[in-house]
Formats: sequence, structure tokens, C-alpha cells
Amino acid sequence: MTNQFSDFDATGLAELVRTRKASPQELAEDTIRKIESINPTVNAIVHKTYDRARMRATTQPTHGIFAGVPWLLKDISEAEGVPMTLGSRAMRGNVSQVSVPFVEATETAGLNILGVTNVPEFGLTESSENVLYGPTRNPWSLSHSAGGSSGGAAAAVAAGIVPMAHGNDGGGSLRIPASHCGLFTLKPSRGRTLSAHAHDYPFGIAYDGAISRSVRDNARLMSIVESRESGLPPLGFVEGPSDRKLTIGLLLDLGNGVPLDAEVAAAIVCTAKLCENLGHRVEPVSLPFEFESFTEAFMSIWMSMAALTVDSIAALAGPLTLSDHFEAWTLGLREETLSRGGATALLQAAAPVVESCSEKLDLLLQTYDVVLSPVCQGRVPSLGLRELNASTSYTQLKRRLMNYASFTPIHNACGTPAMSVPLGWDSEGLPIGSQFFARKGQEATLLGLAYELEAAQPWSHRRPTHFVC
Repeated sequence: MTNQFSDFDATGLAELVRTRKASPQELAEDTIRKIESINPTVNAIVHKTYDRARMRATTQPTHGIFAGVPWLLKDISEAEGVPMTLGSRAMRGNVSQVSVPFVEATETAGLNILGVTNVPEFGLTESSENVLYGPTRNPWSLSHSAGGSSGGAAAAVAAGIVPMAHGNDGGGSLRIPASHCGLFTLKPSRGRTLSAHAHDYPFGIAYDGAISRSVRDNARLMSIVESRESGLPPLGFVEGPSDRKLTIGLLLDLGNGVPLDAEVAAAIVCTAKLCENLGHRVEPVSLPFEFESFTEAFMSIWMSMAALTVDSIAALAGPLTLSDHFEAWTLGLREETLSRGGATALLQAAAPVVESCSEKLDLLLQTYDVVLSPVCQGRVPSLGLRELNASTSYTQLKRRLMNYASFTPIHNACGTPAMSVPLGWDSEGLPIGSQFFARKGQEATLLGLAYELEAAQPWSHRRPTHFVC
């Protein structure tokens, strides 16, 4: 059975445990074997928690929803006794003292943490490359990025180390890696899930979830991490496709003057045609607010997060040379924040813009059940963002990142649920995800559509064959 574990998703592995066809110990040891074999090539996992996992595999009940299923935690959330460095030299050696509610819920359900996945420093860029651990490589092409900031998670799942891994999303950090690595993810509505961080993010822009091969794994995860205090319609476990025929908006142009890559555009148009073939109605839509104003507000939030993070760490650590502990991109964001009056001033200025954009997007989503768009403006980029970070001016790098990751931050600021579905491929054989988003609280609509798309155009059989282990 050991050689066949890679054919199962997380739900399937849990069923093997429940029916005594496999034990949690066997699953843990098989995953350790895969990590040792694969990780030196892709650099997805930066901390190994084998002893902790082996103990849990022996002592934990086998009746949970994901009983005994191997799992990886992103290096940006806290589990008691597990390292969390946020991909930063300034946090080297840090070990979490508590488990946050999100992690507690996943472990209660039986998920077993085997390691911690790589991120860009503080999750602040679109590619998981950092000075502390180096770059994570895309299993589909080792010279390309696995995305960020949950790039380690996506690479580990795509390479077959685990069937599902934790990630979070402050500006596209679940959806971009899922798109780059040919996987599925759902960024939930604001407030939908239990807290996964010791400190709140401004405007609640960060959301936790998972990157998975199957839709049902993500749907089951949502059911175990759902907050009872969200104020949203209860979600529970969405079991399969809906019979409902949807009105789908097609958004291909943000009005930002940045041309959409031709192969990305073609892939999204193919997704629109697939939706039409399934009986849904698709029609073009425009962004209901001025994109440049939104981008300015969102970048104010992003810069403020960087400044607040650096200053809080520096205050705890005592006198230190910032350039020896933090990367150039992070310090550039902080410096711009200070030059514009500080984090408080920037966040106050951003608040009315975000509120207005949220209201206008909600009006659009009262007309359309979901809207389809690209995940990114371009195809999967080559590795090298860390080198650009060191050699390119802060202003140039900022413009590059804003132009590339432009479709995803809208849903972090506005609180709307959004998913990336792996339906497209470019001429180099690299994945292109399709983003769908819906009104707040409508995750069930997205998941129902995702199941339908998964059945119509399956993707789980497409894997980087040189990593089958």
C-alpha cells in the first residue's frame, strides 16, 4: 500500500485509516520518505517536525475527519513547539509557544504536521524566495517560481509530498501558488474561518485555508475551521456540485493599462466556454470601481503591514542593524510608509476607499452569481525575484509586483471569497489558474461550481511525473 498512498487525496487517506487499511504511523513514515527524497530539489519545507508527528501518529484518535492525514503548516502560523520564522532572518530560531485556533481545529480533526513550508519574508511578495532559506522551485519546471506567499505549500502538494497543505492569503497568497502549481484553493470570506495568527492584519485582509489537489479536501477543511461567530450563513461541508445554473461575469480588463498575457487570456476564455457548455450564462463585466484608486489604498495597507512588522520585531529584539535582519523589499515598504506619514495615516486614508470599493463590488455581485477572471496578469514567472529584490530599485520592483498580482488583492480588501481552479495550461506546459469570486458568504456557490468543473475537466491526474514517489 505504501507505494499507492500518492494516489489518494486527504479524504481518501483518512478513509484508509478509518477502515484500518493504513495506519497514521504508515502515512507519517511514507511522508517522511517523500520529504527526504523530494524536498532537496524543490525546497518546499524549511522545518521538519518528524518527532512531533510520530508521537501524534501513535497517540491521536483515528476517527477524526482527517485522522492521521499528513499535513504541512505554512511558516506564518503558530503551532505549539513548532518553529515559525516568517521567512525572515530577524525571526531565526523562533519557536511558537501556543497553537492558534485554526491549528487547534485542524489537529483535532486529525491532520498531522510533518513540516513547515517556505514563504517570502513575511509573505510580502508573489514568489517564495528569501535570503534565509532560498527559493522554492516549481515542480512543473524547477527554473520557475512556485508562487507566493504559500509557495512552499503549493510545491509540496504538486510534487506529491502531501495531498493538501496549509496556506494563507493576504493579497493572493493562496490563489497565486495554486495557479502556478496546477492546484485548487479557496480563499474564504472575511471572518469565515477561525483565527490563524497571533495578531490581526489591518482590515482583516489575511485569510487562511489550504491548497489541495481535490475540491472535496478543501470543502472538508472549510467545515472544520469554520468560525461560529462569523455572522455569515453557515457553510458546513459542501459535498458536491449544485444543479443551479449560474450567471457568470467575465472580467478580463481591470482598466489599469496593463495588457493581459495572450495565453492567460486564451485560457480564461476557454474556461468561460466550458462554463457555457455546462449550461451557465457568461457575459462580460467591468470592474465597478476605479482600479488605480483601489491599488493605492491596498498598497497603503501592504506598506503599513511591513512597517508595523519590522518595528514590532525590532522593538522586541533591541538595537539591531535593519539591513542585516530584513530584506530590501521589506525595508523599502517600511521606508515609504514612514515617508508618507506613517502606518496610522496611511490606514486612515485607505479606509474610505476600501469601504467604497467593497460596496460597489457587492452591488455587482448582486447581479452576477460569480465572476470569472485571471489569477495573474501573466504566466508563471522564472525564479529570480530575490535577485531583483537586491538589484532592482524599490520603485521598479513595486510596479512589477503591482502589475503582475493585480486581480487577487481586490478580494482580500473587499472580503469576498475567491478560488483558483486549475483548468488552463500554457505553451510551456505550465499551469494557468482561473479565478472565480462571489458575494461574501457564498463559498457554497463557488465550491458547487468547482466540483462541476472538476468533473467536466479533471486535473488531479496531471502531475509532474518525475516527482512521483
